Amino acid sequence: MSFDIHYHTCNLGTRTTRQRNPFTGEVQSVPVGDGLSDAERATVRDMLRAAGADAPDEFGCYAVEVPDGGAAEVFASGLVGPEPCDGFMVSLRGMTPGMARLLWELCRDGNMAATPVMEDEVVVVASEAQLRRVQARWPGAVVVGSPDELGRLLDGGIAAWQAYRNQVAGG
Repeated sequence: MSFDIHYHTCNLGTRTTRQRNPFTGEVQSVPVGDGLSDAERATVRDMLRAAGADAPDEFGCYAVEVPDGGAAEVFASGLVGPEPCDGFMVSLRGMTPGMARLLWELCRDGNMAATPVMEDEVVVVASEAQLRRVQARWPGAVVVGSPDELGRLLDGGIAAWQAYRNQVAGG
């Protein structure tokens, strides 16, 4: 069981496609992002490699561990291959200052917006330039200027997740 954060490219573009909503059956217009650039993909792969994940497993999962003990699994099969990579998911196993730095740098250096799965939904970017790029899709997006600020923003969601996990796991 993990605390999950969804990352999405800030290269949103203006294209849309029509898709059927799987829950309502209603056909709706859905934005189509341009995906990460080749340079952004390489940057993210380098960051994951520096965090101990030399390559993904057969499911596209990178197991990362930062020096201060923070750990996560990054499900990012789209980082390799010819298909566009719109984003990935980080399943957090342990939050530390080093992990907060990695999560924030994924936003800043990977040109990504992060959406932690927590009760008070928020979309996070690392710069004003990114905010301008995503405002049309996520008008409530916020800029976090440092790893410490991201850590403080995530604290409540992580605490709620830990309480739930402990209740379910009987711990």
